[in-house]
Amino acid sequence: MYDALAGKAGLGKTEFLSRDQTLKYLPTALPRGLQGGVKYWDGQFNDAKLAMALARTAAARGALLVNYCRAENLLYDDSKVSGLVCQDTLTGTQYTIKTRCVVNATGVWVDELRQKDGAASGAGGKRATEPMVTPSQGVHMVVDRSFWTAMWR
Repeated sequence: MYDALAGKAGLGKTEFLSRDQTLKYLPTALPRGLQGGVKYWDGQFNDAKLAMALARTAAARGALLVNYCRAENLLYDDSKVSGLVCQDTLTGTQYTIKTRCVVNATGVWVDELRQKDGAASGAGGKRATEPMVTPSQGVHMVVDRSFWTAMWR
């Protein structure tokens, strides 16, 4: 999936490794129960710097930026989202914000707000809201550069 999402901008091709190949690349791995591995390329970036750049751009174009605020409920006009009720998590103060657009940028909590929208009813019914995010579990290993240079000799 990484390769498909990256397209031509990918850093390298993902490879499925046999048990022996995995042990060649990671000779200190415990071989008992090892079936194989996956070698893939990933990148790093300064996500805090990106978030600040996006926030500055949004503010420059008239967006209201809030932090440490939890979206409690959505507001509606004629079954259309028209704002939200949020709570400042530092002070406990609740705010009602009317707006033309609400962006659900809640990260892993995206479905929690979507469920609130799905429960809203313009005609007394309940809209089905299928989850977008499925929790997953994986392992990312970070090793010192010297580990890799020793392996490639």
